[in-house]
Amino acid sequence: MEKKTLTVTGEATLSFTPDTIAVLLTYRKTSLTYEEASQNVSNITVQIKEEAVEAGLEESAVKTTEYRIRPIYRSEKDSYGNYHDAFKGYEGKASFEICFPFSNEVLSKVVRSITRSGLEINFQYRISNIEECRDKVIEEATKGAIRKAKLIAGASQVKLGSITNINYSYGVVRFEEENDYSILQSKCCLESASTIDINPADQTLNDRVTITWEIND
Repeated sequence: MEKKTLTVTGEATLSFTPDTIAVLLTYRKTSLTYEEASQNVSNITVQIKEEAVEAGLEESAVKTTEYRIRPIYRSEKDSYGNYHDAFKGYEGKASFEICFPFSNEVLSKVVRSITRSGLEINFQYRISNIEECRDKVIEEATKGAIRKAKLIAGASQVKLGSITNINYSYGVVRFEEENDYSILQSKCCLESASTIDINPADQTLNDRVTITWEIND
């Protein structure tokens, strides 16, 4: 005889306030020679590290996430009306990340220093102990499944037996104000900003756990 079972899904949603901010920088410039493009990227790397130290951070806080130099061609029409690719130089591109505990005061210092470089600046708000937060959500989802199962079993006058299956569905991370994004980005054009005063939106973690029990009459 096939054993009777009860399958219940527990779901939990918890919100956590980001405690870390990453300042993302993008440098892009075209030079006539490869050597010049390479030197320009090296110079901006040194400059950003110096500016980070000036803002009170360690030089090691600056991480290079992209470094690329490539030839650039543009389609042009010659005197005969024919199009051909014309060499325009070498594009040097580099991306950097400066990550530190969230502080409007430190962020203001970093932005004031970095904006002198004329780079594009974006912010990313993060949770440093994201795995611990995920564990809390999983725990609450599991407790929710057990609580529901006991309630249903009691109301149905049956007894829960052994657990026969547990199905865990990995949850998502989202901002309460930006549900379609895992991170919230804010483009910064603060050439003359004295003090930045921002409050990052909470990140919402969602998880579900489905548990199946044998049931006895």
